[in-house]
Amino acid sequence: MLKRTTVYLEENEVETLRKISFIQNVSMAELIRRGRKKSRR
Repeated sequence: MLKRTTVYLEENEVETLRKISFIQNVSMAELIRRGRKKSRR
């Protein structure tokens, strides 16, 4: 089960996430999840 949380990012980080999410057609939340998953390896 997913739980809602808040992540504080710099404006440039948000803009980068927004662009990548548009290009990959996934949500910014999904990109953050994928990044967290990779960092745990």
